[in-house]
Amino acid sequence: MDGGAHSEAAGKNAGATDGSRATAIQSASRLIAIVGALGASALLLAAALGYGLARASDERAAAQQRALVRAQLHVRRIDEFDAHVASAITQITGLQGLKFETDPAGPAQSMQPVLNGEGRILGFLTWNEEQPMTRLVTKLLPLIAVLITGLVGFATFSAWRLRRLREEPAIAHVHAKIPHLPIPTAITDDEQFIRRELPQALGGGEMHLHYQPIVSAQGARIVGVEALLRWTHPHRGAIGPAAFIPVAERMGLIDQLGAFVLRRALEQARQWPELYMAVNLSPLQVRDRAIIELVRDTLAETGVQPSPLMLEITEGVLIDNPDEMLDRIADLHDLGVRIALDDFGSGYSSLGYLQRFPIDKLKIDRGFIAALGRESNGGVIVHAITALGRALGISVLAEGVETEEQRVLLRLAGCSEMQGYLFGRPGPASTIDRLISEDEVASEAARVGRAPMRALTA
Repeated sequence: MDGGAHSEAAGKNAGATDGSRATAIQSASRLIAIVGALGASALLLAAALGYGLARASDERAAAQQRALVRAQLHVRRIDEFDAHVASAITQITGLQGLKFETDPAGPAQSMQPVLNGEGRILGFLTWNEEQPMTRLVTKLLPLIAVLITGLVGFATFSAWRLRRLREEPAIAHVHAKIPHLPIPTAITDDEQFIRRELPQALGGGEMHLHYQPIVSAQGARIVGVEALLRWTHPHRGAIGPAAFIPVAERMGLIDQLGAFVLRRALEQARQWPELYMAVNLSPLQVRDRAIIELVRDTLAETGVQPSPLMLEITEGVLIDNPDEMLDRIADLHDLGVRIALDDFGSGYSSLGYLQRFPIDKLKIDRGFIAALGRESNGGVIVHAITALGRALGISVLAEGVETEEQRVLLRLAGCSEMQGYLFGRPGPASTIDRLISEDEVASEAARVGRAPMRALTA
């Protein structure tokens, strides 16, 4: 066997070893994700059951105490109640704080009426209502929340790692097929076109906003909208944000685009006072401290209150200089606006960030929503994220909802809001005006006893 054959055989052996290692890592990541999500769900279920059993146990004990007091009163003929009677009943029943009152006022007390021989109420025996099992379970709830947080963290990180491992072999295969081709560094024709036209589009009225409805999980009532930037070129027509936003970032125009979107969105928000307005911030905007002044000044100039404004950031922003980002997001939050973490679960999903940063809403990545109803464990991570949101007091929104089956499963999982083509595609402001009018008609019809069905799609 010549040297070339030896090299080829060695390469095959190395490739087989790497493939086996990658397969093992994928299997381990899948197992950790499933076990972590199931563990979090099991803990949440156990906490709910434990609390219910504790309440039931305390209620049974209280019922037994009341029965014992009634029995003691029954064996005594009482025309006047005195301290000796109360002392005797206390010694027999062992109740704490038992006393006779004619006008009891304590809401957290148990009581039993005292009747004389003629059946008239002389007063009431009251005693402290103890709930030992409920108090014990309540003390354990913070520990359970921490355990659920840790398990969801393992599950989401493992799911992200599994997705990366699935993508890496395909990329490596392509690179292996074309090793002789250089990595292109030249600017493409499309990018050259965008670089030339984008500055003119900003001032030429070619940029505009579309809005996608966000609905309540209960009843599909519209509660908010997400503002989405659109570019309609006079010759090329619609140019997607995925094409021009990265170019704008490289050209240093993202601040101008961001300011344009924020102002237009807030101007429109004045027409929809009953809805909240979600606006995406690019990572470059969040890293620039000027974003604080931009948001404050735009709110003041448009006359919109801060609370309806929801600023959406991505998880990647949080890992770059976390201390500085904590101050930045805290300053934004102090303005009165709310903060949403977009595409949650698609990347880092560090639960430590959820504890440190003032996050008001989690938006579950659409990749997890697409798996609902198609994969056996498709709903496990969704359930884990909604359980995490409830434990931390953060509302959860599912984006990318496209089927009625997904809507039902998400509502049962505990999502508070939803967004997706099932409820309406992004469209101009007139589309949202129509949806609001339909909601008002449906509400009025329900009030008078007839509730027509409104189409879910816009």
